[in-house]
Amino acid sequence: MREETSSVAEFRSHALGWHAAILRAVEAGDAQAARRAMEDHLEQTEQDVAQYLQPATRG
Repeated sequence: MREETSSVAEFRSHALGWHAAILRAVEAGDAQAARRAMEDHLEQTEQDVAQYLQPATRG
């Protein structure tokens, strides 16, 4: 799946943004913010899979 997700610019952009948010929270020692950012990242990933990858496999 990594190869498929990496091939979509929007998917990469979303992931990099969330990774940065998670890192900032961890560096700040804010466990609650890190958890929220990780949960939001996973939710965004599910949305991206549905939008960018699943239509291609159904077509």
